[in-house]
Amino acid sequence: MEVFYAFLLKRDGKWLISRSGRVLPNEASWMMRGYMANPAVKVDVLPIELLGEWWAVCDSTITMAADGTGTELRVGPGGLGELGPGAKPEPFKWEVSGSTLLRRFADREETLDIVWIHDDSVPKPILEGLP
Repeated sequence: MEVFYAFLLKRDGKWLISRSGRVLPNEASWMMRGYMANPAVKVDVLPIELLGEWWAVCDSTITMAADGTGTELRVGPGGLGELGPGAKPEPFKWEVSGSTLLRRFADREETLDIVWIHDDSVPKPILEGLP
């Protein structure tokens, strides 16, 4: 399996591919780490890109709807899923601005910085602010 990558360049208000290629998955991972290490790089996430169901740590599930509501079912160490099959997802309200995702639960707020989005999973850096 190979991963396609592209370097984009903004010219005349349009994003154009500057160069592209294919690498093995472990090489793509190193490229992303280098990308994230550059403090000048910012991710501009559109709310529509976050809609739907996402996989998170320990097989947890995060669902985000277009009306700004969502749920999270935690599974694994310390998660609600350990309570058994009757565990219920925890509701929250959400909004995104630039690369910042704000989630408001009944008892707390979480401000998360999105560094990248991949397929149907939320990478570890987005989850660093979670308890």
